[in-house]
Amino acid sequence: MRRQWLIVPTLGLLFAFGLLIGGIVLAAIPWTPELQSALIELIQNGYLTLSLLGLGCASIGVLLLSRFLSESRRGHLHYQMGQHALSVDESLIVSYVEAFLAKEFPSQESSCDVCVRGQDLSIRLELPPHPEAERPAIVAHIDAQFSRLLSQTIGYPGPFHLALRFAEEADA
Repeated sequence: MRRQWLIVPTLGLLFAFGLLIGGIVLAAIPWTPELQSALIELIQNGYLTLSLLGLGCASIGVLLLSRFLSESRRGHLHYQMGQHALSVDESLIVSYVEAFLAKEFPSQESSCDVCVRGQDLSIRLELPPHPEAERPAIVAHIDAQFSRLLSQTIGYPGPFHLALRFAEEADA
């Protein structure tokens, strides 16, 4: 999971706890006269508090909804192949990259992140540790293999951005 989105699950957890507590309180109102009178007083005298609570809940809801909608909308790579226009879903490219990584580094952990924005294709890989001297050859090999893979499997002729990060020995 990306570190930048750790706040969204935390907010979702807090929102879930808030709904749980709110549900318990609302379920207990009919049988608790003290809770009934406290709620009536809050509605009559604490309209500013209720408004701020409502705005807070609404803003958290908007944040969670926008995050959900942005995650569910996957990118599509659009390009021309002869006289035909093609559109390839990002998840297909991810599956090819993951299969490539599983084949190239079968017993080592590696991960990928594919990002498609319009006609730009970016592939970020986190690879297992390798000696510093071998890294340029590995980068050249992966670049050539991805060019061939994208060209032969989906017919993508265009350039792509490849970013690699080699794990350090301490990370592994």
